[in-house]
Amino acid sequence: MERDILTSEIPTLRISIRLDETVRFEKITGVSDSLWSSVTTWWNGVMQSRDVDSFEVPITDFSMRKRWLRTHWTAKGYNVSLDPEVIVTLKNIEQAISEFEALSEGKQENVTLPQASINLDGIIRISQIPSTNK
Repeated sequence: MERDILTSEIPTLRISIRLDETVRFEKITGVSDSLWSSVTTWWNGVMQSRDVDSFEVPITDFSMRKRWLRTHWTAKGYNVSLDPEVIVTLKNIEQAISEFEALSEGKQENVTLPQASINLDGIIRISQIPSTNK
């Protein structure tokens, strides 16, 4: 487990969601420059400046690659401070995918689909799909 030698702090990331539906990663404590560089490179494909303490990725990318938290971060004993809104948004995405799959397989009938807008990239804006977990 990599720790900051001077402080012996466990590396900790804060992960939150922004209003524009991007997921923000912030280094909190114990994240060395080399560890931060590997995190930013894995998620963005490019190294960030050492003095940049955060970066964002689209929620769709995070949703598809979220297992990284378990396999590359917590499995090494590192900590994550995960905003509850990230979990809610991920559950809404999973529910929308499940509903779409059920509809596409003809398993549900007489279903009214929620309205959603499609941005120029063709990605459904998940925040505009109401949650049915009420």
